[in-house]
Amino acid sequence: MRLSCSDNLITFPKWKNYTHILEHFSLYVYPRPGQNQSPLVEHPKVRLVPAPLLDISATFIRQAVQNQQSIRYLVPEAVETMIRVRKFYQ
Repeated sequence: MRLSCSDNLITFPKWKNYTHILEHFSLYVYPRPGQNQSPLVEHPKVRLVPAPLLDISATFIRQAVQNQQSIRYLVPEAVETMIRVRKFYQ
């Protein structure tokens, strides 16, 4: 199972059956800069993805689209095309 970023890990204990999930699946978590660490980072099934820390969020991308700024290199090309063609977030 993959949680998109560390802020989701903080709220993960609020999920229904989260302990059952942790018993049977590993969680791969992308850390965000400046994000508070969850105690779950110490759990053997939680793995932080070793990746550059980029302060980019879905909110940032939506705002860039609304402001007609480029989102190139922030999302895959196919996603950028779909957002533009379907006029998402405008």
